[in-house]
Parts: sequence; structure tokens; C-alpha cells
Amino acid sequence: MKSLLFVFALALVACKSSKPAPSAGSAAPVTPPIVTTDAPAAVAADAATPIAACEAVTDCKDEPGCMPDCVGHQCRYVGLTQTEGAAPCFGEQVDSARLVTKPTAPTGLMVICDANAGLRCELSTHHCVKGRALGDKCTGSTECALGNCDKGVCVPRLAVGKACIVDEQFCAPEAACIGAECRVKGVVGGKCESGEDCGEGLACEGLGPTAHCVKGSFPHCSLVP
Repeated sequence: MKSLLFVFALALVACKSSKPAPSAGSAAPVTPPIVTTDAPAAVAADAATPIAACEAVTDCKDEPGCMPDCVGHQCRYVGLTQTEGAAPCFGEQVDSARLVTKPTAPTGLMVICDANAGLRCELSTHHCVKGRALGDKCTGSTECALGNCDKGVCVPRLAVGKACIVDEQFCAPEAACIGAECRVKGVVGGKCESGEDCGEGLACEGLGPTAHCVKGSFPHCSLVP
């Protein structure tokens, strides 16, 4: 796993990976934490997305499905993509884990490559490319296409029933790391603690023992390919 520096708190605006707004009495949606690596990424300012001035995130124009933030008095949007070649990317997301590299130049858009779709971010070009294959060298699990990084090498994800560490050791696509064990993701009506416990296209609704998986809506960020 790449070394971590600090966590950026971002506004909870729906991305594909974000949870939909909960109904009355529902648990608050969980946004994947954005963690920066210790090496800033050098990239020219993104000309495709205008950079608007802001004093707070509320000053930034709403862009459907995108997660806004006010960074250095400039609006910045974060969006997840499953499209190979999307740019400018700054990291990957797998399940609830999102690892990014801090931009060194102003950018109005931060694309996050979906590792669950077999993508990783190539920081030398800032384009989403295919994830590393099993047996390839790696520095973190988010780099591996549907795999884990173990001792610097991409290995298969953990099977159902195997012990796991949340956001570090990822389970097979049909499972999630729940209670330190890879368990099959919930179906509609199944019990859950968060949206990550539910299957693709589902969200966790409710609180405590009554929380259950329901069909969700995860709009794609309008600024991202």
C-alpha cells in the first residue's frame, strides 16, 4: 500500500461510487475517503474544465454526479470513471478505498479510475489505463486489475470466507470485507451496515438491525468520460 499523508474531506455529492441521498431515518451516505500519496503529481492545469473562484464549496456550480470541493479558492470536481483513456486522472478507487496523488498545479477536474472495472491511473500521463495483471509488480492493491498487491506483486483477490482488512485487502468482486471476513454482498432486502455491503447498483438504507439493501441511483459525473 502506498504511504499515506492526510485525508481530504470532500462534500458528499453523488458520484457513481457515492451513495444516494438517504430517506428520512436512513443512515447518512458514506463517501470513499480520499487519501493522498506522499509524491505530488506534476500536471498542467486542466484546460477542459474551467476553474471558478470560490470561498466555500457552496460557491461551486453543481455538476450532475460530480463531487465538488473548494481548493485554494478554486472549484475542483472529482469523478469516478470506468472509461479507459479518461483524463486527467490522479488515482484509483476500489470498493470504499480511494487513493489519489495530490496535483501540483490548479486543475478543475480530478478523474479517479475505477479499479473494480480493471483500471488504474498512469501518473506519467494522467490517463486511466488497464490495471496491472496478476504477477506484475505493484506498490498498492488499487493498481492491480481485480487483484491485491502482496509483497510487491499483483495476486488474486481474496475468496469468500477468507480473512481480510478493510480498504487494504480486497475481496472477489461478488464479496465485501465485512467484519474482517470476505462475505457475499447483500441482495435487495439483505442486511447491511453500509452501501459497500450491498451488491452492484444497490445502497444501504435504514439504521441498525433494520438496515437493508435497496436499489440505488448512482449518476455518472457529467464532466468525466
